[in-house]
Amino acid sequence: MPEGPEVEVVRQSLEEVLLHQRIARVKVSDKALRRPVTQKDFNFLKGAVVQQCLRRGKFLYCLTGPHQGFWCRLGMAGKLLWQNKGAPLRPHSHVVLHFDNGQRLAYVDPRRFGELVPFPSLAMLETELQKLGPDPLSWSEPDKQRVVRALGQTKRQIKVALLDQGILSGVGNIYACEALFEAHISPFRQSKSLNINERFRLLNATEAILKRAVAHGGTTFSDYEQPDGSAGDNFNHRQVFQRDEEPCHQCNTPIKSRTQHGRSTFFCPRCQKTRG
Repeated sequence: MPEGPEVEVVRQSLEEVLLHQRIARVKVSDKALRRPVTQKDFNFLKGAVVQQCLRRGKFLYCLTGPHQGFWCRLGMAGKLLWQNKGAPLRPHSHVVLHFDNGQRLAYVDPRRFGELVPFPSLAMLETELQKLGPDPLSWSEPDKQRVVRALGQTKRQIKVALLDQGILSGVGNIYACEALFEAHISPFRQSKSLNINERFRLLNATEAILKRAVAHGGTTFSDYEQPDGSAGDNFNHRQVFQRDEEPCHQCNTPIKSRTQHGRSTFFCPRCQKTRG
């Protein structure tokens, strides 16, 4: 599943080509996405000009005015592809925005776990944004302190807490594993057992991991693509994710994996000893 860094790479790429483009028409398939939409739902966007491409966590949204636009959640396998006029549409192109310049933005999603949704009012957008915690790629110091407090109040295991998008947004399984390794914290510790210095160390590691992933173009290991169809390179820089039984880069101990709340957790049993 694309996480915060992958969505940020998509946002940056779209910002270069999408801003100031006028929407000519929208084509919607008859296959329902996570949140079903119809062609009629997009009627108010005809003739609208894209003014901003923004993001919080895994939630990407484009404004075509002060109160309207469209948002996208990529889900498990969704892609936003920027295509030239005449290029063949990919299979599973469920929403396609055509622009006056002949180019188009296609939302491609074979699993249909994601969504591309138009919003005619700012209130509709704000309802979605209010569900999301601070984003480590753009947070302020007060935001970080808010997350530190939240992590100190939950009895859940720390990795499970990191995946809660209401606590902090944009961290998924890949980057939770990587951040916990960088901070030398066991993913199985109870979150509230971490002292304040450990919590700050973890959040600083999380921010650094996400920023490095953006610099590497995101992590491609299954479905993720950038809008031009290219892959990200961050998979080649991972420390623990999907490296079970390979030697730790720091201590040579074999990396281990364990199922944790239905997801595979990768960790070094020596560098990330359980304490507390």
